[in-house]
Amino acid sequence: MSVLIAESGSSKTDWRWIRPDGTPVELSTRGINPSLEDLQALGQDPMLEPLRDWTPDQVHFYGAGCADEQVNKQMTAMLQGLFPEAAVGVYSDLLAAARVLFGHKPGIACILGTGSNSCLYAEGKVQANVLSLGYLLGDEGGGVSIGKRLLKDYLRGNMPADIAEHLRQTLQMDRAAIYERIYRMPYPNRFLASMVTHVAEYRHTSYLQHLVEREFQAFFKQCIRAYPDYAAYSIGFVGSIAFHFSDALRAVAHAEGMTCEHIIHRPIDALVDFHHSSHKDLTT
Repeated sequence: MSVLIAESGSSKTDWRWIRPDGTPVELSTRGINPSLEDLQALGQDPMLEPLRDWTPDQVHFYGAGCADEQVNKQMTAMLQGLFPEAAVGVYSDLLAAARVLFGHKPGIACILGTGSNSCLYAEGKVQANVLSLGYLLGDEGGGVSIGKRLLKDYLRGNMPADIAEHLRQTLQMDRAAIYERIYRMPYPNRFLASMVTHVAEYRHTSYLQHLVEREFQAFFKQCIRAYPDYAAYSIGFVGSIAFHFSDALRAVAHAEGMTCEHIIHRPIDALVDFHHSSHKDLTT
């Protein structure tokens, strides 16, 4: 049996096909959020064309925006158009995070990437979820929320001069162009999250550490503390923000009285291991 596993966030999708002989084939595409996509058009998108040569028996797609039953049905139909001979399952990115962080053990699984999310995981299922609310209302601790803080400081002159000059040279955009990019063009969340990448070399400065810590504190306050007896659980994280700011994240978790068990950058490798070790199929 050959299995295709896809893990999709707002910025990037990792596809991994394990062929019958056990060798992997990989592809990375832009992020796919089925709740925000025209899925009929997506099925014809040239970026997915290489996938048509793949012949998996099973497809497991984990993604942001895959918590709605109707959306998942539409995404399943799109994937079945690409892989007509395969059985297809579509699951939330939270379930992916929980499976790679805790396997079959209980814990609080979190995503800190472009956006943020969390869940209480037990008995192999997501038992509770504090709503993320998306990048306009929530996503505390994620790249978009951090990016908004950075951009506000930059535009208002509240950023250290050396970081501000680096950002000015990197962006090559005046205020009007920045407004245009945020308010009139598609995917402003990706642009905002890219601010973190632009200043990555300054991540050990006191300015950026303090800014990120405030975001992580807001994430714990708004999301993690809402779970009953939250401090009794281990907590784990997946995502680029969690990985690159792991020291600050562990410090904030410790201050909340929690043990940070794992921080994983990219879940795709661990998802492959999970499905291989548990022989997870589409009937379980």
